[in-house]
Amino acid sequence: MEVSLKGYLLLPPSPVRSYRGVDRNPFVPTLVEEEIDLDAKPVEPYIWTFYPPGWKRDAFRLYEENRVSGENSNHLDLIRDEDVARRIKEIIEPCVGFHEIVACQIWDAREVKSHEFGSNTTLFGFDVAYLGGDFYSAIFNGLFVNPSRTLLLRYKSILNEYGLFPKIDPIPEYLREFKQETLSEQSSNFYVWELELVS
Repeated sequence: MEVSLKGYLLLPPSPVRSYRGVDRNPFVPTLVEEEIDLDAKPVEPYIWTFYPPGWKRDAFRLYEENRVSGENSNHLDLIRDEDVARRIKEIIEPCVGFHEIVACQIWDAREVKSHEFGSNTTLFGFDVAYLGGDFYSAIFNGLFVNPSRTLLLRYKSILNEYGLFPKIDPIPEYLREFKQETLSEQSSNFYVWELELVS
């Protein structure tokens, strides 16, 4: 199976302790109207240029200058280098609290076949989520936030200790059933996220 994208995210603690997937408000460059410098002369498309000097401008600049790039990246909010992710973590934690660095490998959910982790690091498992935006997870929303009785009965018991699938095999069927249960998500594009704790 070919990996579509690889990179790193900075994730705060999960609001649900038994879920350690991607849908937990990752630290990514974001425009907040009340925080921007009204006298700035921003450079499109860089968010950091809208901000006054300070920790947020520094973190966003590092992030945006080190995003994963390439044909399939589509301005995805993944950091391409682990050392840069560590530097951003050092900048943001005194201001917004603890964040984990999580290594991500991402596939289109329509193309996954079978894949299992190795066993050398802390491996969270496989999530099924949007490629960006709010990183909405079909697992988090279908089994934790607005649990479907049907999905709970069939799939909750096979999740691992991190609230994720330990292998890819059940994902196509789970996603099909999730979309049947959640009509608002029927036309949504989901991706498989392989997640591994770095620090």
